[in-house]
Order: sequence, then structure tokens, then C-alpha cells
Amino acid sequence: MMDQTQTRPAAGIAAPLLFTATLLFYLVTLTPFIDLSAASAGDAATAKSNTLNQIVYLGLTAALWLTVLRSSARHLTARPRGILIVMLVWFAFVSAISAQPDLALKRVFLAMLTLVNGSILLLLPRSERQFAGMLALGCLARWH
Repeated sequence: MMDQTQTRPAAGIAAPLLFTATLLFYLVTLTPFIDLSAASAGDAATAKSNTLNQIVYLGLTAALWLTVLRSSARHLTARPRGILIVMLVWFAFVSAISAQPDLALKRVFLAMLTLVNGSILLLLPRSERQFAGMLALGCLARWH
């Protein structure tokens, strides 16, 4: 049976990598340069929604959720829950009565996942110093 000290380094390496990968995915995306000459005004939003983008997003979401479920700080995810639930219910209601409810409800689901992912992202660093270091790493990676 392994003790806690043997499993700590893997979590210590995985959290900064997951933080940086998620931050870069949200800031840079997989397609940072869209060909505006070929896209019409209505197609710009759907051009970013390709299969690879969806697979990476779902993979990062699964990795974030698995990481936080193993953490003792999992109760801090998606706080304040009451306000977020009311907001998402309102989004769902307005989307259900919209002109394109299927597309709108997909976006509400994406918003829910993004809210939870953002709250988990803040739980990954162990300290303020590690958080600042991971942000600096993400900014440097984005800059180059």
C-alpha cells in the first residue's frame, strides 16, 4: 500500500500542467486565427466549434472534474451555488423560449461547464505563489 507522500508528486506535477493547458485553451484556443475572408458573419461562431475543439474541451473538463473530485477542497467548487443556479435556470428559461432553443440550450450547457471549470481552475494551485507562477507561465506561453 502506497502512502500519501508517494502520490503527492504526481498531483503536484499534474495540477500546474492542467492549469496551464486549460488557461491556454481558454485564452488562445485551438484556432486562434480564423480565416475571415471565407467566413460569413453568421459562420464566425460556428467556425470555432470543430470536432477537435470539442474533444479537447471535454477532455480538459473531465480532467478538471476528476482532479477536483479527488481533492479535499471539492466543496468549494462553483461558489456561490445559489446565485449560479438561479442564473443558469434563467438562462435555460430564456433559451427555451428563444427562436432557436436547441442552439441556445447548448450554449447554456457550455456556460455551465465553463463556470464549473473556472471555479475548479482556481482550486488547482496550492498557494498564491504557485498561482502567480502558473499565470506567468501561461502569459509567457501565450506571448510567444
